[in-house]
Amino acid sequence: MTFDPYRTPPADGRPVAPVRRGPDGALITIGLLSVVMLLSELGILAYDISQQGPGYLPTALGLSFDHYVQEAPVGFFGYDSALTVALVVLAVAAFTGRRWVRPAAVALFAVDGYSAGAFLIYELTNEFTAGRFAEPFSSLMLNLTRVLAVVLALVVAVVVLATRPRGPVPGAAGPQQNPYLGYPQPAPFPAQPGGPGQPFGSAPPYTPAPSFAAPPQYTGAPPFPPAQPYTPAPPGAPPATPPADRPEDRHQG
Repeated sequence: MTFDPYRTPPADGRPVAPVRRGPDGALITIGLLSVVMLLSELGILAYDISQQGPGYLPTALGLSFDHYVQEAPVGFFGYDSALTVALVVLAVAAFTGRRWVRPAAVALFAVDGYSAGAFLIYELTNEFTAGRFAEPFSSLMLNLTRVLAVVLALVVAVVVLATRPRGPVPGAAGPQQNPYLGYPQPAPFPAQPGGPGQPFGSAPPYTPAPSFAAPPQYTGAPPFPPAQPYTPAPPGAPPATPPADRPEDRHQG
């Protein structure tokens, strides 16, 4: 269950339910290729059980090699058991639209394709096995499963590379809706021309509000008189000392 953050909300403001999206064409293709590879592995297991009976199951799980089919160039062992489980998980995840399917499919098929390619090179260049690649018919069918593994690894890689995202998802104009919040969110700012590209746009440049009061015209004269230099006051004269009384002045009268 996913939701589209760029979907326009309804006019009445009701929360938008999450969008249920199914798997795309690439995931369906990976799921089908996983099923084909799974059938190939089960075919090898069926051949080994037909040659050795149910006692081959411990060998198929990697617990023993007592019932190894010596005439078969390819067998089902513990590695194949783990690969079978991984293919089942990958196929289910691909058909249910899981996002991690693409890298997981590339890694899984690449590892199996590499081992299959190395086996085929040895099988075709070794002097003891080169003449028995297609003889008997059962050996040819088992060897073709390794060819199929190489082909599927290449096809999965091509599918994943051809369907990878090419760039950011373009957003729609208008308020955006997050269904888990229940109310519209503001749309991102549009990207400015000539600026660096950003996935969600950039903020517009700041423009100050216009002023309706005209500033006073400058006439060249300072609005206030220049300050005068400070001149300290001259020191004052000392106060006069009254004359002292003479003795003859005290005996008058």
